[in-house]
Amino acid sequence: MNGMDETFGKLMLPEEPGTAEVAVYGVNAAETVFMIVFVILAILFLKNFLNILPYVLGSLTRPRMAAEIEGSVRIARDRNIVALIFLLPLCLILTHYDIYSPDFLDALGPGVRLLTVTAIFVGCLLVRALIAFLLNTKRMRAGVFASARKICYTIFVASMVIILLTLGILVLFHTPEKAIRVVLIVEMALSYLVLFLRRAQILSAYCNPFSLFLYLCALELVPTGLYVASALIF
Repeated sequence: MNGMDETFGKLMLPEEPGTAEVAVYGVNAAETVFMIVFVILAILFLKNFLNILPYVLGSLTRPRMAAEIEGSVRIARDRNIVALIFLLPLCLILTHYDIYSPDFLDALGPGVRLLTVTAIFVGCLLVRALIAFLLNTKRMRAGVFASARKICYTIFVASMVIILLTLGILVLFHTPEKAIRVVLIVEMALSYLVLFLRRAQILSAYCNPFSLFLYLCALELVPTGLYVASALIF
């Protein structure tokens, strides 16, 4: 009986205090908190999401649909709210599947690692917003530049819907994490390509080729380059 008690104790308790990582089905405590917060926000703003869903999905194939979003204050506001909420699962995916994994993150604990990835990503978004603010020019109609600048929110929401659905299916069928990582990287790359082409399509109607190149470099290549460089250099 004493042997059974000792064995049971060994099964239930770690040998050294503090060495066990709290996890639920391979998800650590910090990721679990992110998931819970995302689910709560998704429920609270479900109506906003359903209002914009036809527009954001339609914008993937019809450029005019993206312009309609910017033409409606309510739809644009709901789109921005949903895009902000979707930052949580995106940073969670980037961290959990090591899609963004510079060497300096290896020394950090799971919670700090997740918060660091989130902070870096938000920092790159702020750089993009600052560049867009500095580029705001009177040479182009304000509505056109706003559409080109904010199309990233629309494409982001549409992409996250597809990514989360794909991820759910892959996890349901117990797909290995390495395979999931490859699928997610491909989907994110395709989403970025769609964004790049949509932005170029909007600006090309009002810019000469040289100005178009400069706008795309400033709005896309510089912020994205900084993000990629942070992963490669550090």
